[in-house]
Amino acid sequence: MRKMILIFIMLFCLLVEIGQAETIVFEGTPLVRNLSSAEETKNEQIQGESQINYKLIISKEGDEYIWFSREKKKLTRIRSGAFDYFVNPEGSGYIKIAKDENGKYLYMEHMRGQRGHEGTKGSGLFC
Repeated sequence: MRKMILIFIMLFCLLVEIGQAETIVFEGTPLVRNLSSAEETKNEQIQGESQINYKLIISKEGDEYIWFSREKKKLTRIRSGAFDYFVNPEGSGYIKIAKDENGKYLYMEHMRGQRGHEGTKGSGLFC
C-alpha cells in the first residue's frame, strides 16, 4: 500500500510538472565560443559534446520568455528591424537572432560572467 501511495505521488508530481511545461520558442546549436576579459579575447570552435553543453533554448510560459538553457532567467523580447532581441532585464546577457538570405536563423548569445564576458554564435530554429 505504501509503495502504491509513493507511485501515485510521483505520477501526480510528474503530471503537475508537465501541465506547467514551457513552449520552446527558439533552439540553437552553437558553432563558435568567444571569451573576453580585460586581458584577452579568444574564439574557439565548438564541436561534439560541447555543442550540447552550450545549446541555446528560449522558451515561453504564458506571456514570459525564459532563457531555459541559462538558469531559466527571464527575458524580454524586442523586435527591431531584421532582428529579434531577447534581453535579460537583470543585465546578465542577451540573445540576438536574425534570418540570413537563405532563410536560416543565426544567433549571437552574450553572457556576463564572473571573469568577463562569454558569447556563442550559431544557427537555430524558431519553433
